[in-house]
Amino acid sequence: MIHHTLDNLLYWARNQMDASGSFFSVFDLNCAADTLLHVYQPLALNKIIVLKMEATEIPEVYADRNQVLLILRNLIDNAIKFTRPGGCIRIELKKEGDEVRVSVSNPAVDPERLNLDTLRWPNIQVSTPGTANERGVGLGLQLCHEFAKANGRKLDVQLIGDDIEFYFYLKIAE
Repeated sequence: MIHHTLDNLLYWARNQMDASGSFFSVFDLNCAADTLLHVYQPLALNKIIVLKMEATEIPEVYADRNQVLLILRNLIDNAIKFTRPGGCIRIELKKEGDEVRVSVSNPAVDPERLNLDTLRWPNIQVSTPGTANERGVGLGLQLCHEFAKANGRKLDVQLIGDDIEFYFYLKIAE
């Protein structure tokens, strides 16, 4: 967790110093997400959580690969942090028109008390202990919002039953 926080801070600092900001390229999102799934598998297993990825025939996307991977790492980190043992985290890549919808969902800890507005506004930094008292600094979600916007769309969140879902869209490569 500390490694990812430091990685986030360094990438954000580099991005702030760089005048152009984002470096767009064509890449295989399905392969990148699958690689992240394997990286997070031991952490999820340690907490007795199932990670599932749902993706079928996803075309390559045109986006800043590093920013997209940072978004996914943070969303998966948070999902693991806030999922109780025995829960399931789902990463879904779905083609919708000329975009790919990217989502990470997990069971919400206390859905009726969840304030989605605090998760939607990137300027609000909230650090809440996870289900096993994991700590954070409240920067990850803010970076996710910033980088989703830099790649064309905003990061959004919704409740679907008792599951919380974070999602954003990426342009399909031409």
